Amino acid sequence: MEETIDSITKYKNSGLGLPEILRLASTFIKEECSEDIFQQDSTRILGDNEIDGQTLKDLASWLTYLRNLCQNSMDKKKNELEKLRKELGQQYKIPGLMKTPYYLHSILIHEGGAEGGHYYSFIYDSERGIWRKYSDIQVTEISEDEVMSKSF
Repeated sequence: MEETIDSITKYKNSGLGLPEILRLASTFIKEECSEDIFQQDSTRILGDNEIDGQTLKDLASWLTYLRNLCQNSMDKKKNELEKLRKELGQQYKIPGLMKTPYYLHSILIHEGGAEGGHYYSFIYDSERGIWRKYSDIQVTEISEDEVMSKSF
């Protein structure tokens, strides 16, 4: 869900969200095209194409519609995500679960698909305070940050 929100709010690393891009395009059409171009019988050459005023009006309206659709979708996803985060936070506030601390000792990872792939694991050495990656016969020390980034 976060990836969907990011794809809408940070469109292709442009620094602009998709709703903002659509708003700017609609504003450009409305502001940069002179009022006479919006007359139905008027035409304008855009690149190799001829476009009439009604088509420009329709395009500006369509861009505004798409912008609102993207914004509403993004707002809905953000609200769903916030609701899920609150629900998840409540899952662990059961008094019985809060008596004993939880320590992460190991993580098993599968890379690939249902048809095949590779398993490896991360195991915490509590005596030395380090994480290790176990992949087939290869064992390497790995930072906790790397473990978390590769696991989630």
